[in-house]
Order: sequence, then C-alpha cells, then structure tokens
Amino acid sequence: MRIALLKILLFSFVFFVVAFFVNDIFINKKIYWFKSEEYKSSFSKSNQIDVAFFGSSHALCSYDPRVIENEIKNSAFNFGYANQRLVTAIPLIKTTVKNYGINLAVIDVFQASMEQPPYNDNVNAFQLKTFDYMPLSLKKIVQLKNIYGPEGALYNTPLLREHALWDEKLFQDYFKLAEDKDYYKGFYTNTSFNARFWKKITKNTKLNNNPKTLDTIQLSDSNKALIKDLLGFFRENQTQVIFVNAAVFKGYESNEFYTYNNLLETFLKSLGITYINLNAHYDEIGLTKKDFRDFSHLNSSGALKVTKFLTNFIKSEFSIPSNTKINFNQNRYFHIDKSFEYGLHYFKASKKLQQKIEIKSVGIYKINNQYLELVVEKGKEISKNLKVKITYKTGAYTDKYSIRALPVKLNNNKYLSNFKLDDSIEYGGKQYFIVRVPIPMGEVYDFNVFIKNKKNNNVKIIKIDTLRLEHVR
Repeated sequence: MRIALLKILLFSFVFFVVAFFVNDIFINKKIYWFKSEEYKSSFSKSNQIDVAFFGSSHALCSYDPRVIENEIKNSAFNFGYANQRLVTAIPLIKTTVKNYGINLAVIDVFQASMEQPPYNDNVNAFQLKTFDYMPLSLKKIVQLKNIYGPEGALYNTPLLREHALWDEKLFQDYFKLAEDKDYYKGFYTNTSFNARFWKKITKNTKLNNNPKTLDTIQLSDSNKALIKDLLGFFRENQTQVIFVNAAVFKGYESNEFYTYNNLLETFLKSLGITYINLNAHYDEIGLTKKDFRDFSHLNSSGALKVTKFLTNFIKSEFSIPSNTKINFNQNRYFHIDKSFEYGLHYFKASKKLQQKIEIKSVGIYKINNQYLELVVEKGKEISKNLKVKITYKTGAYTDKYSIRALPVKLNNNKYLSNFKLDDSIEYGGKQYFIVRVPIPMGEVYDFNVFIKNKKNNNVKIIKIDTLRLEHVR
C-alpha cells in the first residue's frame, strides 16, 4: 500500500514537472508572451521595477513607462492585460511585488474590472491571457481553482487546453510588432489616431455628457474585502499604492460607470488611500478625440498626456529613490531630451532648409530588435501632404526571417519605406511625428532619408553609408 502511494506521488510529481516545462510550447507567442518574456529577462530583485501598473486594457493603453523613467528616473513596467479582472490580477500583483521589489503599485479599477466570478465564457477566456503568462505560484493555482473550479483549473492550463493543436503551436511564428503599434515595457496601443475608424464608431453612438449617480448600484462587500486584502498585502511588503481610473472619451461615461467610480473613490478615501479618477481631470490633461484609439482606450498621444499628469502627481506626493540601473536605449523621450546624443543619428535642419522641408530635425534610434524609430520634429507650418521616404540596402546574406519582415523591395537588396506624416505627439513643448521602420538586422548600408511635400519632391536630408544598429549608451 505504501509503495503504491509513493508511486502515485512520484507519478504526480513527474507529471506536473513535465507539464510545467511543456506548457510553454502551447502558449500563444503573441503580445502578452512578448511582454512576459521581457519582464522576466529584464528585471530581478537586484534590478527592480520601481513603479508597476496593473489592470485591464484600460491600463495597458493608458500608462507609458517611458514617461516615468525619463521624468523621475524610476524603472517602470505595465502589467495590463485585456479584460483583466482584479481577482485575476491578485496573484500577478503579489508575485510581482515579491519578485521585483515594487516601490509603487498603480492599480487601475472601474466597474467591469471589479466583477467577481462566475464569469461568462468570453470573460473567462480573457482571464487566461493573464494566467497563461503568469509565473507558477501557489497563489496562481488557488486563483485558477476559485475562478474555474478544481477540474477547470487543471483543464485550463495551456498544455491540456491546446494539446490537440500541438503541431500548430510547436511551429508558430514568434510575435512581430506591427508598424502602427506603440510598445514599451508592457505598454501597448495604437501609434496614432485613425480618423476613418473613429467616424465609423461614432456614427450611431449617443454620448452621455451629464452622467448621473444611480442609487441602485453599491460597492459589494466582497469587493471591499478584496481591496482590503490587497491593501494589507501592500502594507506588509512596504509597497506604496495608488488606485486610478483611466480616462475614456468625454461623453462615454455611462451612469453605471460614473456611479461606480464615485463609490470606489468614497470607499478608498475612507481608508486613506489615494484614488485618481482621470476622467475628472480630462480638460486639465488636455485630451481630445485625437488622443483615443476608440471610446475607452487611449492611443500613444493620449497615453503620453495621461502618464505625464500622473507622473507629476507621483513626483509631488510620493518618495521613490532614483534608479541608476535604468537602460534608456529604447526610451523615446530620453532621446528627445538628449537630442539623440545616445541614439544612432541626429539631423538638424538650417533655418533656410526648415522652410523648404517643413521639419526642424530628425533623430534615429533602435527601439527593439525589429524596428528603428525616426522622431521628426515639426516645423512651424506643415502641409497636408508631408511624407518621409526611407531607402537602404541589406547585406547579401541576410537571413530569410529578417527579409520577410522588411518593406517593399526595389532591387539588389535595396528596400523602400514610405510614410505620410499625419498625427503628432507633444513633448517638452514641441511637436513630433513618430515613424517606425522595420529593420530586424545588425546593420544596413546606403541608408537615406528623403522629405517630400507639396512644393518639393524627395529632398535628401540624411545619407549614411553604413548604419550600425547599436546604441552608444
């Protein structure tokens, strides 16, 4: 009997160990895999995350770690996941605080994110986007059991859930960032405003410009207990905390959304906890429709404004020591402030040339192993047809994966990218266009940048014989 029991225990142990390592094969190698690999490889207890953002897609699209890093010299990471409920985030928050020594946790909450199980199939499926990429821990197993039940917790591991797709999962392509997406340390949204899409979603939408409080809605005892438990954990680990509510487009706040925000604010303030409803600061932040991806999610420009506002608040109300281990190589706003001293190249136009090409400067840096980013400073007057053209050559033996990621091929390993300069971002009182160029290799040759407008056709402003895609710093 004892031998049989030992065999069962040994088999169970071996099964779970194998399942733990095989699970990784069945995980979707998309954006959440990409960000989980980044924080696992970039941070540790000795190289900690100073400020961490948690929440749903509202958090994912609203809080840009670049601003925190550059403005107050604190490392930051965005742990937002689409449709994430706070219940699901609890093990992620606790594991992250323990593993990376978080100084300040910023928790984004609103009505939907506070819902507790049981969930419908759609919401259940979204919770797995958080669980799949979460480090294995007892807290994770317990929370899986709480949401899906004992059998559901086991079945919803990637191995058992996706085992029939083993051939597809085994040979899946790794995630590639799209040119129109802005990504940095977990933060992920659209680079710019999409006028056509906005016109489509606003066509039959009735806005609510004067939301009212509904007496029928209350903050449940279970939600109060959930928040209190989380606050107790933060106190034990000496982690400071802010609760926030991400900005949505003005008029998109329903009565339910508005009421729940007020209830959360009242409850958190009764506990002495900071709560910032960013919708209450909409005009102060300077948000417009061009700062949104859709009604409830910001784009890169909106996230910059919101994070700047939040950063100023953190700077004035919280004490976090500066972090000397931050790597700024991929931080757009650091490069702007340093005039691309540590980037790959910087071009500044003369006053005479500025009148001709309608831009003041171009800075170039490598944002990751897939893209270069050009930061183009706007001139005083910009025509509607301002464009940038980029050409370059690759080496004769460039690998096939890199070739597939490149733009239009002309001839003899020469490639071409064209971009229309439409929407800009504002930083430090100046306006910039952001251009992303897919170049997933170590160096390119005969790299040229041309500016084209209504008056002038293809004015060459940059020519680099060999562009090595490494940073000075």
